[in-house]
Amino acid sequence: MDLVTDDPFGPVIVFCAGGTMIELFGDRAMELPPAMLARFTLIDCDCDCDCDCDRDRDREMALVAVLRQREADATGRLVETERIVGVSRYITHPDRTSCEFSLVVANDFSSEGLGSRLMGSVMEMLRDKGLAEIEGPVLSDNAGLIRLMGGLGFAVKPFPEDRDFVLVSHSL
Repeated sequence: MDLVTDDPFGPVIVFCAGGTMIELFGDRAMELPPAMLARFTLIDCDCDCDCDCDRDRDREMALVAVLRQREADATGRLVETERIVGVSRYITHPDRTSCEFSLVVANDFSSEGLGSRLMGSVMEMLRDKGLAEIEGPVLSDNAGLIRLMGGLGFAVKPFPEDRDFVLVSHSL
């Protein structure tokens, strides 16, 4: 990922700040620890860091929606910036027939169809890989995501491990 920044995780921290972090993690943390950021963002990493680069890359994938903008700076020079505005990812379960997904869309891009497009692309990839089912926990009070998943044909069921969540699932 080519981000115009010295810190490749900077846009993710800004993007996941505030309410989105609460919806994503069911927690009031305002910043992700570096190891968690690496886990969520470095899927195809060839670095010498301690980010678990050797994991099975065939079992997981992330699609990242990047907004590229060109704006004039104070001197009139055009500057191109990139910002992550959505991420959808899946991790295949050990049975290799089902997977768990996650979806995050920047607050200022919600209700624009980006989440539907990201999930549709992920589901198409999973069908091509021969998986049979996709599922994921969603906070019970995240009405927007539950509505989106319902619109995509996902079933919504109670999540037995934690009553603050529901489990959404879809046969592929």
